[in-house]
Amino acid sequence: EAYSRYVGVELPPAKERYARWNRVYIQQVVKEAMFEKLGVQVAYYQAAQRSTEALFLKSMDTLIEGSAITGLPQMMDVCPLYKLYEIKRKWVDFELSLIQFRRDVAHNVDRDLYRLDNALKELTNIFQNDSLVCFSILARLGLLGLPSSPAASNTRSWRLTPGSPPVRRCRLTSG
Repeated sequence: EAYSRYVGVELPPAKERYARWNRVYIQQVVKEAMFEKLGVQVAYYQAAQRSTEALFLKSMDTLIEGSAITGLPQMMDVCPLYKLYEIKRKWVDFELSLIQFRRDVAHNVDRDLYRLDNALKELTNIFQNDSLVCFSILARLGLLGLPSSPAASNTRSWRLTPGSPPVRRCRLTSG
């Protein structure tokens, strides 16, 4: 990161980098589980999985709670928070599949990895194009009616809890 700044290369915002790294972490956990199952340096790959899983969870917490070190503010946007909640639910399914995989019983590692990876891709997309993606997520949740186009909607602020600061504006219908 320091070298990028030195040579003047623009990096994506920290929240995008965290979301992208989480995709790497989940794929790394699967690779480590595969080596463990094959009997290759079992103790090493068990420890590596615990370490990688801890990095994933710490990264998720950092996206939500923010970080003074990286300058990442606490997440207040409704859509990314909802997507992070969804990702945490998918992580639980993924963890269960990994346990089943390690124990040589029927598992859904491939399916759960694919779902978790897609959810992280969507999170990255939300961070890159928040208003339009936010609009489609809220529509999918049934929190608003879907107008003929995003431009036909008006804008309102949402609050996470009474008395909290308003979250970033996102396109919503008036219904």
